[in-house]
Amino acid sequence: MKGNVTNFETGRARSNNKRRTNFALLACIVAICLSATIVMGSQGAEYDAADTYAVTSNPGTGVNVEYGSEAMEGVNYVFAVSPLAGYAGSINVSITIGGTIYMNVVKNGNSYTIPAADVTGAIVIATSNLVETSYPVTFDKGAGSTITGNAIARANEDYEFNILLEYGYSTTVVLTVTIGGSLYPNSSLIKNSNDFTIPGADITGAVLVKTGDLKDLSVQVNFDSDEGITINGATRVAFEENYTYSVNSGLDGKVEVTVKKGDTVLEKFIDNGATYSIAWSKVEGSESITISAKLAKDGGGGGSNLMLYIIIVIVIIVAVLALIWFFFLRGGKKAIKFKMPNLPKAKKKP
Repeated sequence: MKGNVTNFETGRARSNNKRRTNFALLACIVAICLSATIVMGSQGAEYDAADTYAVTSNPGTGVNVEYGSEAMEGVNYVFAVSPLAGYAGSINVSITIGGTIYMNVVKNGNSYTIPAADVTGAIVIATSNLVETSYPVTFDKGAGSTITGNAIARANEDYEFNILLEYGYSTTVVLTVTIGGSLYPNSSLIKNSNDFTIPGADITGAVLVKTGDLKDLSVQVNFDSDEGITINGATRVAFEENYTYSVNSGLDGKVEVTVKKGDTVLEKFIDNGATYSIAWSKVEGSESITISAKLAKDGGGGGSNLMLYIIIVIVIIVAVLALIWFFFLRGGKKAIKFKMPNLPKAKKKP
């Protein structure tokens, strides 16, 4: 029995020793992992602090600087410099890196690049000042259009103007824009319906906006009347509108009214004192029409009365002459005889 007990206790002792060994090994592994994590975290913090530099900007008046607040070592650093709206001129850019003036920046338009190899310390960007600049705007509108917009255009600020076409004119506009006396291409204008925009970068001098004359689609009206007759009406037939007119006569007799388009007679009638209308469809597309008002030549008009008066006068004159001839001039002197009455003869004296 004792032998068996002794062997059992010996087995427990071995088992306990094995467990202690496993726990110790596990503790070592955990300690190594924790140490590695701490070291890696510590090294990462040191890496970030050494690789990133602060960037600050000191722009001058009228200048905008677009930049990031940090620059990373080994990476190109890019920023942009541009004038603010209403300012113009040349911008001088100065840079310091780690407190030392830097001269090797690469410029491309408004963009500036510091090569990765030169990003070695804190960066400060400074610029010169600009002057506030504006230019006068002149409008020269042709017939049939209206131009609206500000009288001043500011440098580096988009300028907008509007063109409205008047009703009754053609819709093809000849638009001319000059800036600083030089022709500005219409293709560079930004168009939105009747609104036009000149990009601010192109505002470099006085602006002129000009439109040519548009074709008037109304129709000219010409009047032709006898003296004493008046035609009342507008001198043009408004686009797509009917035309009204009237005739006033101070003469005794009928008035004949004729409306012509070129050599084509549109209307012909005797005036009755009414107001007359001509449909747009009759005159559309023509340059002009002519309205004439004349005394009628027949139909009991004033002209017929005059002729009647003349005929009556002629008849009267002829009748008078005939009577004179019949009573006084027929047969010469023999025609003039006076019969004396019979008088008693005188007696002879004895």
